[in-house]
Amino acid sequence: MSLDAERIETEQPVGDPASLGRGLLRPRTLLSFAFALTILVFFIRRMNLDLGAVIDNIRSASIPFLILAVLVYLGTIILRAARWRWMLRLAGAGSIPGTTVPPVGYLAAVLLVSWFFNCILPAKLGDAYRIYRIKVDDGIRYSIGFGTVLGERVIDLIVLVIMLAISAIVAFHGNMPQDATRALYVGVGLSILAVIGLIMVFAFRNYITDRLPLRFRNQWQSLQESVFVNLRNPTVPAILSVFIWAMEAGRMFLVAKALDVHIGFEMAIFVGLMAALLTTLPFTPAGLGVVEVAMVSVLKLAGVPVDLAGSVAFLDRIITYWGLIAVGALVYIYLLKWGTRKPAEPVGS
Repeated sequence: MSLDAERIETEQPVGDPASLGRGLLRPRTLLSFAFALTILVFFIRRMNLDLGAVIDNIRSASIPFLILAVLVYLGTIILRAARWRWMLRLAGAGSIPGTTVPPVGYLAAVLLVSWFFNCILPAKLGDAYRIYRIKVDDGIRYSIGFGTVLGERVIDLIVLVIMLAISAIVAFHGNMPQDATRALYVGVGLSILAVIGLIMVFAFRNYITDRLPLRFRNQWQSLQESVFVNLRNPTVPAILSVFIWAMEAGRMFLVAKALDVHIGFEMAIFVGLMAALLTTLPFTPAGLGVVEVAMVSVLKLAGVPVDLAGSVAFLDRIITYWGLIAVGALVYIYLLKWGTRKPAEPVGS
């Protein structure tokens, strides 16, 4: 945490497009893509997945249901942008001199670009772009931006794990298969680590402050305050998280309907949330390979034939991964060339 505070304090261009672009050619990025490809190839062979049948199924998918799935997915982005704006205001954006509160539409575009970077870079490095963008256009310090993103991640994770556990119990009637149990253990473990980490930071915040160099103390104070002011007021972000994750499950349900795959909504909730959870793992960009394998495995355990399960997984990832790369790249080009905003007059909180 202190290293992040140090980078924030020095006002280096954390998350600027040039540094993120250079990350594409780093060995870690190339290895992560190679790892994802290896997982996919091994899995396709082991499961005897007929790619020809998968492609035929996707080609015959219902267009109206697919359009609805895409609209629901876009709706989650709007809700995430509204939630982030609320958290930024609570952390002082608009009330601190020289800062403005970004509009929801602009934040939605920034989120799209950050997810684009997350899809091509490992370890969620796209989040750094979010912090950079609002610093450049709205004067919001890196420490505040980082604090709101961290708070958002913690609330999202806790809500996700609770909903995942409930959906798993309902979908599998208390007798969860091994793959489902492992995914749930991952979520619970990450949540526990996040909570313990926050408790430690809160308990030792003054101790840490006293031992930081003077030039870093203001930034550290701003960082931890922006995190805890949101965690002390979690109602609105948590409610929005519930709606966001429910819509993620709705998208999965609609994708299955588009392929005429009949699964209950509780199963759609579990599969959709499990996929979202696995995208947080830093091994591959946006969980590429890992997510597809887990989705097919769980759908197969739910009685869906393997080729149809593969069709659901790959079609959903066309929307949430490959489609996101295509749209995110276009939005990124637009923001790069024409999207920089002139800071407006500060807005009161």
